[in-house]
Amino acid sequence: MKEGKNGLCLPTSGFITAKKTEGEPELVHEGESIDCNLCGGSEEIELYNTSNYGVQFRIVKCKNCGLAYINPRLSAETIEKMYSSRETIKLGFAVSACGLLAINPLWHDARFRKMEMHYKKVNPSYTTGRALKFLDWGCGTGRSLDFAKKRGWESHGIDISDWAVEKGRKEGRDILLTNLENSPFEDGFFDIILMSEVIEHVTDPMHELKVARRKLKPGGIIVVDTINIDSFFMKYLGDKSTFIEAGHITYFSYRTLRETLEKAGFKVLKGYRGLEIDLKDYIKIYQGSLNNKVGFSIELALTALRKIGIGNFCFGGISFYATK
Repeated sequence: MKEGKNGLCLPTSGFITAKKTEGEPELVHEGESIDCNLCGGSEEIELYNTSNYGVQFRIVKCKNCGLAYINPRLSAETIEKMYSSRETIKLGFAVSACGLLAINPLWHDARFRKMEMHYKKVNPSYTTGRALKFLDWGCGTGRSLDFAKKRGWESHGIDISDWAVEKGRKEGRDILLTNLENSPFEDGFFDIILMSEVIEHVTDPMHELKVARRKLKPGGIIVVDTINIDSFFMKYLGDKSTFIEAGHITYFSYRTLRETLEKAGFKVLKGYRGLEIDLKDYIKIYQGSLNNKVGFSIELALTALRKIGIGNFCFGGISFYATK
């Protein structure tokens, strides 16, 4: 078994060991091999065999349907434990830092307008200002909940990171330390569920989407966004991409994410290349955030490029809106 820089690796079989700080015992976890989450196939092609954050791992692609994922991997129980504790930080699986868009009110306003637009298409009797029940699943500290409340929505958040939940609660947000299946929300409770940069982290995406579908009211919508394994930037950078990491367990393409949603029982309303807000909104955001004209031009050009797509290929990430 080859060790990563910090002593943790995902072996082809057997156990993983993770050295903690000096004087503390090693953590020992058993690796597990899995079949494709989308089609159940077991034949695979290796895409990458790499390491980062002190973790060595393989990313494979299903020969049958094309879904990409880490195999073998840590057990679901171990991964959830790592995300929910400070051990997460020691082993390199940290909650992503907020970027330029995540802290910009204009970005959130544009995204919530888009959610409302799609919800109204499915529910034409809906009028702006009506209190919708909204869930940010994997909300971190829950900044998005502030913007949902500003629209008059009943906002809830869930996350399995104890420190993120604690921080969000201190800022007055309604966040529960739980996963969706074990949450106290009854079936048919929510109008809108947001799953932003989360689906790549869960060990059983199909199951989690089926749980989400149960929690939605008839006519409710789910918003799912993630990286795109088939994007130009991912193909160009390969395992040097910052998105290739041991904490990202499943790697979707535009096609495989759509097929996963449909197989979970959803009707896809719209798929977006890049994040779903419009270019005019990006212009407002960058104009207000970037004083440097060169920086503004570069960001806007990259944003426009990410929205270009042909078939399964696109330059940036992917977002899907789907209804129950």
